Amino acid sequence: MIRPGNLLRIAREGFKDMGPALRQAFNERRDDDHLDRVFGQRPRLTIVGLTVIAMVVGGWLESSVQIVWPLDQVAWPAIFCAVALALPIRRYLFRLGQASIDDFPWIAACVIPGVAIATVVSLVIGLADIDSVLIEDSPVFTRIFSIGVIAAQALAVGAALGLAYAALCYSRNWLNALWELLWLLFILKLTLWFFEEILLEIGILDAILSEILYVTLSIRLPDWLGDMADQISFGLLVLSLYLAMLGATWTVCRKTFPTLLKTGEVDIIKTVRRMLDPPDEAKEARKAEKKAKAERKKAEKQAKKAMRK
Repeated sequence: MIRPGNLLRIAREGFKDMGPALRQAFNERRDDDHLDRVFGQRPRLTIVGLTVIAMVVGGWLESSVQIVWPLDQVAWPAIFCAVALALPIRRYLFRLGQASIDDFPWIAACVIPGVAIATVVSLVIGLADIDSVLIEDSPVFTRIFSIGVIAAQALAVGAALGLAYAALCYSRNWLNALWELLWLLFILKLTLWFFEEILLEIGILDAILSEILYVTLSIRLPDWLGDMADQISFGLLVLSLYLAMLGATWTVCRKTFPTLLKTGEVDIIKTVRRMLDPPDEAKEARKAEKKAKAERKKAEKQAKKAMRK
């Protein structure tokens, strides 16, 4: 089960390492990175240009082309942007044979502007439709929580972009990596839809709190107060999940970069998923014990057969 405390720890671990990497990639020095080998003589301008063009194309596809379910649940601007940035990086990693362990910070930092731009654009689009999340008959100050929900949901596009970029850069078989990525993003969106229905549409937290206060203190809360509590709960859940996804992606990529250089393949999607939702230790121990027991029985049967012969 995903634990909020674990999500915040993962997010903090990843984000504290992003600042130095971003400064290394986008400072004026040319001797602390190899951006010019990948993106040409004006690498920073090229990165921003690729990001913007890819997001425009992805946004046009999303709004103009009829996409079948479940692919219509995917953030296509993020996917297009990840592909545009990952293709030149893949060439540097897998074809030129020049990559070293010291290259990780600037390779990872290439996607940070895209994550920021994607999040801001998604936030602006969400704010244009803010009326759909405003709490009816509520004080003006509750708008800040509605904006918080929109901001948390906007981060979904940035998190999808970061994970997509990592998945495409860390696998030679990029088609397989892309398919696994699309499936994971769909599952995450489905999960968040479920929580949104429970917390915002049904208002389960509102109903529970209202009933407890009425039974214990005979107090009836105004409807907007319960809706505000639902929005706060949902916003914090979404924000912590996507911040943790970004932090986990960064941390996993840093730790497995040497493996990528040696083998050319790291299952980023599976590793990030296990980091966000680690398996229960007791359950894993029982599985291991059960497997060992089955192997012992199998060995005993084989030994008895050998003795009969």
